[in-house]
Amino acid sequence: MPVSEQLTQVAIYARQIFIQQPNRRFVRLLILSGEHFRLFHFDRSGVQYTPLVNFHDDPHTFVRVVLGLSSPDESDIGLDSSIQWTIENGQKVSGTLRTHTSEGQEVVYPLSSVEPFFFSWITGEELVVKDSWREDDRVSEHVYLEDALGIPGLVQMVSCEPDRGQTKDLHGFGDTIPAGFHNRVETRIVMKSYGKSIQYFTSAMQVVCALRDAIAGHMELYKEGTLHRDVSIYNVLLGKPDAEPGYRGILIDLDMAIRRNRGSSTDWRVGTRFYHSIAVLRGKDYHDPLPRDHLDDLESFFYILAQIIFGYDPLGASHPLLHPISRWDADDCELAAAFKESVFTWDFLPSTIEERWPAPCCNLIVAFGTFLGPLARKKHDVNRRTLEQRKYAKSKDMLTKVHEHYTHVLQLFDRAIYMLGRPESEWRLDYESSSDSASCSSSTSNHPENRTPVVSPATRSRKAFDLQEPFRTPLKRTSDSYPEGQPAAKRLNAYRTPRRPIVPPPRRNPHFSRSK
Repeated sequence: MPVSEQLTQVAIYARQIFIQQPNRRFVRLLILSGEHFRLFHFDRSGVQYTPLVNFHDDPHTFVRVVLGLSSPDESDIGLDSSIQWTIENGQKVSGTLRTHTSEGQEVVYPLSSVEPFFFSWITGEELVVKDSWREDDRVSEHVYLEDALGIPGLVQMVSCEPDRGQTKDLHGFGDTIPAGFHNRVETRIVMKSYGKSIQYFTSAMQVVCALRDAIAGHMELYKEGTLHRDVSIYNVLLGKPDAEPGYRGILIDLDMAIRRNRGSSTDWRVGTRFYHSIAVLRGKDYHDPLPRDHLDDLESFFYILAQIIFGYDPLGASHPLLHPISRWDADDCELAAAFKESVFTWDFLPSTIEERWPAPCCNLIVAFGTFLGPLARKKHDVNRRTLEQRKYAKSKDMLTKVHEHYTHVLQLFDRAIYMLGRPESEWRLDYESSSDSASCSSSTSNHPENRTPVVSPATRSRKAFDLQEPFRTPLKRTSDSYPEGQPAAKRLNAYRTPRRPIVPPPRRNPHFSRSK
């Protein structure tokens, strides 16, 4: 049998072993024929195999291989011995995980479940232990998590083992790595545990608050010089029950993060396609694309909000997505970008969405899209120019107004949160007012009660933006005065302002049709 056929056969078994035994560091399998054997080694860097060995001519090597594959030492056969199970009647019923604290002291955590999720383990102390194998030329996630320490809205790291082993050692390469081999480094990070993904929200107030606090955390992380680059519905968690403002939503997973002063590329393979910005999707078509920046991630937050508004009701029940939105993850990057661009042309929502969601949420998503749309178009226009032409394109305006961009978006969310806490009789569908007012103040009254509540800065001392002077807002109300109650989401708005008939959204491509 050719080695390619043998490899195909044993790779299927290796894959299943990795799935069923997530604490596997590597898998070794043996192929036997009438006179020969071949040993295969699988790990996160791929496969390695021996030439055919005649076990009649070399019985000692054959015996050594068999003894190695049947060793009672778990680490010899590829299992992570820091994870141990309690077995009853042949079934795993509990387990422990051994790691080290930040001070280097060994600590053993009881596992709350024998089934991990995405190679993370939840301990009895409500901590999440994340095991991963990163490419050795990538900065470890724990470096960016250190930037996030003490910042509300961001996942908090407890301890880290940044180098638990490397695949080059499993292959026996040592310091001499052959060309084409991609070495990976095993990392274990212990983090605090939070709620479920934001897609499991149960009220309009809960989801808006969670997104607002995650965006605020993203802003503070950007101040520290780190850009997330993988904002998605899976990487925004709900805060714990009764969480204080600032902790109602948590941004996690900094695997794809990068220092913003490094000039992050627009590689569309980084992140999750459905939430990629238009500029990232079209990056491969530009000769010298602008690097990723905060606007790309803010656009990703918009797509999370849109997915929730168009794909769920205020109580969290799912609904079929409208056609343009359902194609945001199309395999064709240009097609996905065109569908996203079409949504930015909407200045009102379909009547089914207005009837399903409270007016403050409808105002919020239209205002958010109205704010981001011109910026996305401007970035596209700049990307199409040569480096020489950009000198006159005022492209730096997008980076010198970083604080204003974040502040405006947060005020839009604060306005929605404030109005959701008000009686339903005060709700109004008022797209123009919510879109055009930079201060997000109410168009119906200038009374202080109708002004946007602005969350006060975190108590932790933060360094100011080095991009421009701090933005000053005349609004005084703080987050401490938010209503504590979260009223049940309404399925029908009590009041609807007159609006134009719903028509299909304008589209820029005549060939529109409907892909972690």
